[in-house]
Amino acid sequence: MTSIFGTAEYSALARCRTHHYTGMMIRNQQPAVEPEILALQALTWTIGQTALRDRLLALTGLEVADLRARAGDPAVLAAVIGFLESHTPDLVACADALGVSADQLVNARMELDS
Repeated sequence: MTSIFGTAEYSALARCRTHHYTGMMIRNQQPAVEPEILALQALTWTIGQTALRDRLLALTGLEVADLRARAGDPAVLAAVIGFLESHTPDLVACADALGVSADQLVNARMELDS
């Protein structure tokens, strides 16, 4: 399959789901994603949503430059997912956009918090 993305980019962007057919049931298995990577993807998605970005910055008191500088900080990454968790529709929308389950986002936050 030819893609406009390189192999690494395609792997990172693709919604990886393996389908197993068992009779008439389809079961999706999602691969494990490093919590830092998943949280960075959630941060990127959140910043791309104007209303969410503005609310995140207002609630945290961070400036955009601060957020950029601290984007690799596990505490900041966990806080972003925690922010999404505070409003379930936002958490679900982010999970859908990233092609993961909301539980995977919550688990990533818990791992980053530990």
